[in-house]
Amino acid sequence: MKIRALHAPIDESPADLTLVPLPEGRGPLAGGAGLLDWRLEGRLSRLLREGKCAGRDGERFLLLNVSKITAPAVWIEGMGRLGGRPPADLARRLSETLLACRRAGARRINLAADLLAGGDRPFPESGMLAKALEELAAENPSKMAPEDVTLFVLEMNLF
Repeated sequence: MKIRALHAPIDESPADLTLVPLPEGRGPLAGGAGLLDWRLEGRLSRLLREGKCAGRDGERFLLLNVSKITAPAVWIEGMGRLGGRPPADLARRLSETLLACRRAGARRINLAADLLAGGDRPFPESGMLAKALEELAAENPSKMAPEDVTLFVLEMNLF
């Protein structure tokens, strides 16, 4: 599994699937997840507002036939509460989700890492998250691992 981190718009990079790990209790979507929400005409925000998707651990939601982004589907994965959870636990959980995405047919996955990496989040840098995922892949090699995973952290400095 090849993992790389980019500071670029997630909606323009080719992939089979876009993965949004969603922590429980997260406020407004920001960064790559916010950009995806905007490109999807607020569909992610609507799911949150209507209580159909809350980020609870193990909660999954799939949006198919999405337009305005290069990936044909968006997989939203509830990650549960982040507070007090060790980064290694979150990386393991995310690694399991990547394997599930691959079993669903995705070989190339774009990962909206903004809600887990950067600033005060469990992974201060997207590179740290990429390294943790690479280490887990090396420890437990799988023929069903995605071939290419790109972590996106969109830094928007508007002012």
